[in-house]
Formats: sequence, C-alpha cells, structure tokens
Amino acid sequence: MSRWSIVAAVLAAGCASSQASFAPEGPGEPVQPEIAMERVLDATGLERAREAFEQGERGTAYVLADSLWTDWVGRRDLDRESAEDLSDLLESVGAEDRAADLWVQAPFPLNGGDRKRLRALVARLSIREMELLQADSAGNASGRSVVQAELAHALAVAGHPDRAQLMAAAVLDADPDGTERRRAEEVAEGSVTPARAPVRVGVVLPASGRFSGVGEQILEGALLAVERYKSDPTRSPVELVVMDDSSQVQLGIDLVEQLEGQDVVAVVGPVRTEALVSAAIRRDSDDMFLISPTAASGQGIEPDAYSLWDRDRRETDVAVALVSWMADVMGMGTFGVLYPGGWSSAALAALESKVEEGGGRVLAAESYVTDSTTFGAPITALAEAEPDAVVVFADGPRTVLQLAPQLVYYGLRRWLTGGDVNWSDPSVVRQLDPSYADHRVVATYLDRASAGTPWQAFKAEYEAKYRKGLPDNMFTALGFDAMNLVLLGIPEAEPTRRSSIGRAVRRGVHPGATGDLVVDPSTDELHREVFVRVIQDGTLEVPDPMEMGEWVEQQRQLEEFLRALEEEKEQQEDGR
Repeated sequence: MSRWSIVAAVLAAGCASSQASFAPEGPGEPVQPEIAMERVLDATGLERAREAFEQGERGTAYVLADSLWTDWVGRRDLDRESAEDLSDLLESVGAEDRAADLWVQAPFPLNGGDRKRLRALVARLSIREMELLQADSAGNASGRSVVQAELAHALAVAGHPDRAQLMAAAVLDADPDGTERRRAEEVAEGSVTPARAPVRVGVVLPASGRFSGVGEQILEGALLAVERYKSDPTRSPVELVVMDDSSQVQLGIDLVEQLEGQDVVAVVGPVRTEALVSAAIRRDSDDMFLISPTAASGQGIEPDAYSLWDRDRRETDVAVALVSWMADVMGMGTFGVLYPGGWSSAALAALESKVEEGGGRVLAAESYVTDSTTFGAPITALAEAEPDAVVVFADGPRTVLQLAPQLVYYGLRRWLTGGDVNWSDPSVVRQLDPSYADHRVVATYLDRASAGTPWQAFKAEYEAKYRKGLPDNMFTALGFDAMNLVLLGIPEAEPTRRSSIGRAVRRGVHPGATGDLVVDPSTDELHREVFVRVIQDGTLEVPDPMEMGEWVEQQRQLEEFLRALEEEKEQQEDGR
C-alpha cells in the first residue's frame, strides 16, 4: 500500500500520547525517565496542512509542512507532541530528511520511541543526506548516534570500508546503548557484507515499432548522462536495465511493473502519457521514481512521477511569462493574441487570467490554420482591435518563418510583438529577415542559438561521443536530462533508499540541456524556468526596456508618416 493512502488514516487517528512514546523500544533498550511535556507551539498550521493532504492537495500540504519545518526545526521550545505531528506530516509528503532533521535537532532527550521513529526515517535516506544530518553540531547526542550508526552501516554496504570504520568509531566513542551500539559494532568488526551489485536504473523505451527512432535517440542521451556520471570514480556504480516496449502502451506499463520487482530505484520512461499515468498508479511503492522524457501530461496525479515534456505546462509557463514581462516591464495594458488551432486552452486561459490580474484586458484572441499560406484575416482582426501589444504563438519554427512577414504586411508593424519558444529556434533567429525579426520579444526556456549555453555544451559532448551530428529535435536532450535527474539523488546502495531521488529532484533548480528544471511544489509538476530575450541582428539578447520603448515609438511615428503619405497620394489621385 502506498504511503499516500495510509498516512491520512494515521494523521486522522492522531499520534501516540507522550506517555506511550516513552515505552521501551525492545530488549536491551533503556527506559527513559518520564518527563511531562505539554504542547507549546500553535498547531493551526499543522491542521491546515493535514486538511490539505486529506483533501488530496499534496502540493499545498508539502508547502505548508516545509514552512512549518523551517519555523520549528532547532527551536528550544519544540515539544514532543508537536515534533511527532510534524514528523508524520513531513514523512507523508515525501520529506523524510526534513522529518529526521527535526528529531536530530530536538531540544529534548530522545526516548526509545523517538529513536525508533528516527531510525525508520534515516533508513530511507541516502549517504549524502545522512552526512548532512550528522554534520549538524546543534543536534542532540542520541539523535546523532542514530544517524551515525545508520550511516556507518550504509557506507559499509556501499563498499566504503574506511569511511564506515571511522563513522562506527565515532558512534562507539559516544558510548550509546541498544541498537546503535550493536550496529556500530557490526561495522567495526567487519561483519556487514558490501553490496556486490550496482544500483539499478530501469529504462523503458521503444526500441522497435513505430516510435523506435524516438526511443533510440532518448537512449543515446541517457547513456551519455551515465557516461558523464561514471567519469567520477568516487561515485557508486550504476547499472541500466533497458527494456523495449515495442511502442505499445500496455507493454510499457507491464515492463515498469516488472522492473519494480527487480529492485530498480527509478525508471526512465515510458514515453507515452497513458503509460506513465498507469504505471505510476500501479506501482507497489510511490517512492520508485518515474520520469518520462516525452509524455505530454500526467504529472501531479501520483507522487514521484514526472514528465519533461508536459505540453500544457510548457505553453502555459511561456504565455504567462511573456505577458507578465510586457505588462510589468513595458507597461502594456491591452493585448492581442494570435495562436494556432489546437493550441493549449489551458495556456490561453492562464494568459487571460494573468492579464486581468494586472488590470489589463485581452482585446482580441484569434486562431489560425497552421498549414495555411496566408494569415491575413486573423492578423487584420488583431490590428483593428488596437491593442498595446501583440503576442504570437506558433506550432513550430516553420510556421514562424511563414507568419512573421505577414504580421508587418497586414498591419502589425507598430506594436510591441512577442513570441514563444519557436521564435527562439536557431532557424528563426538566423534566417528570418531582420526587418521582421529584430525587436521581437521572445519568452523561452532554452537558448539554442547562442554560444556558451548548456545546450551547446551538450551538443558538443554528444557529437564527440557518437561521431555524428546531433539530431535536429529535442529527444536526445530529453533523455539526457531525464537520466541526469535520476542520477542527481541516486542512493549509493540499497534500493530501499530510493526515495532520495524524488527528494533531490523536488529541491532546487537543476540546469539541463533543455533548460533549468524545477518542481513547482504547489502542483508537484516539473517545469522549466522561462526567461525573456529579444531577437537582434541574428542573436538572442537581454532586452533593454528603454531601447525597446524607443523602438516602439519610432515604429508608431513611421506608421503615421506612411499613413500620411498614403492619404496625400489618395487626395492627389482624387483631384485629377
């Protein structure tokens, strides 16, 4: 049963009383003296987080729990009941390291029940996570002993005997009782058997069938990431278990289930949305990390299941970033929107909401047929609406090359114009005539046109390894980024510690070949950070708002001049 399904019942039932938590842990465990402790800290935040979790709002619960941890950890007035409740909540939202830290830094002595809680939490942490915990000098002695004893054992299993011996000696020097002494003595005596097999990562891709070309490119990127990982001799060995789903959704689901039975710590794949969602639901344990390089959606439905190519999320982020920059930086209040048929309705709704949130309005939103040769009708409709700015979305770079000249031809010369990621494609930036490209604002998460970017470094690394040009698509880079995310938090030994991968991915920003990747804690969706650039002289540059404003004014004056000339010409023709 997954931890998400059982924890709500635990929270609803409440935690054990303080008196029960002082019960002996087992044979050989000392009974701690009874200390009466009443709840000191306000539990309002805990109740809000519990309610959010029980209603299925895991992202909100995570944000609230993490905020409580930031406020409570290390406080001298933290009481045991509050620690127990917050620890349960943190564990339920996948923050076992935070929960363990709460106990390590508790201001009260840990009794047998407390140490048992801490031991269960630490048993799920990676070596790196435990090293961070035991290094905290502010922690209490009994909590540090629990962490150090578990760390010594994990180091021994991972094949680091010297480090394990040093850690075991540190535990024994503190003269602990019970389990910690026994575990440290086992390490010190050399009776812990190192793991002979490397940590295993599953890969489910189409090596045959209609999507075999996609699978081949993704696998090349994943192998490149593993090669980079293995170039560091201090890292623990990793083995890939690659399986072919023959481009079939059901087979992909079955293979993920099969891999889980082989104790893999994560799976890269499957590539289809339906397979990702079903595989995530059918896992025996939520902590087996799943990441699809290409699924169009499916994030946030289940914990630790992500996609690098979530279409709605990508288009929404870009649309919101674009209108936000135009409104906040350039002071634009009204907008016209041009978008391809079949474009994300979620992105359009988010754009409109963002504009209205700032007191602005979308005066016109026009769709166009992507395989058309002329876009005159929708462009003219936008021009007639007289917005302050126009945003233009496309389904690919080829459409931008067709569309951009017609924007000027049909009357959108004088408006500040912004585009999506397709406008930042190298074929657009370098091939589009400057009269149609320069001063066009671009919201993107990836600069493939400029030198010295992560994309260019990845491209050079790929071409050096495979002795061929990088394919002109994103599949290989998506495989590379997906595998790098898995390797980011991979446990050094023991597949039971695999939840460390999800924790690592959920924290911080991770630079990748396809952009800077980050998990939105409120939705538990992986997305890319979006930035704004301007096309200028065949390159992408950081826009200068003042210069952009001057250009817009120049275009307005130019259009007025051209209009006056046209009117004068018409008057002369009428007078003949």
